[in-house]
Amino acid sequence: MKKLFQKIVSVFLVLCLINLQGYASVGMFGDTYSNANDSEFASFDEDAFYSEFQDIEALETYLSTNDASFDEVDASLLVNVSSNSILPLAPAVSDGPPLGIPSFLWGCILGWVGLLIVYLMADDSAETKKALWGCIISTVVWGGGYFLAY
Repeated sequence: MKKLFQKIVSVFLVLCLINLQGYASVGMFGDTYSNANDSEFASFDEDAFYSEFQDIEALETYLSTNDASFDEVDASLLVNVSSNSILPLAPAVSDGPPLGIPSFLWGCILGWVGLLIVYLMADDSAETKKALWGCIISTVVWGGGYFLAY
């Protein structure tokens, strides 16, 4: 059930991304960008692209030829290489709140739907409790505001 929900959320987010890319050519107030600068965006410098990967290729060559681990690598090979640069592309780790958003906010903003999302996506019961408290506080605040309005 949890994996199915994650797949549904992933497909929804991909569809949102594709939809937003359609709006990339339209300005904030509906005006379209001029085509005069299209050649600037379409140009591609292949040498500059491949030069960015030279440090990583040197590290990869060293690791494959010497059968060494990351901890045994010479520090000069790691000067321009960041070990966490790929983290946005890595799969999510389930040690924290879903999608990096605090569980309290899931429950507070989305109510019982946020509570359900946290329950299905987080493996930690403490995260579910935080979402429950967010849901309860949101319900009390909105209910109190409704009561005071009438």
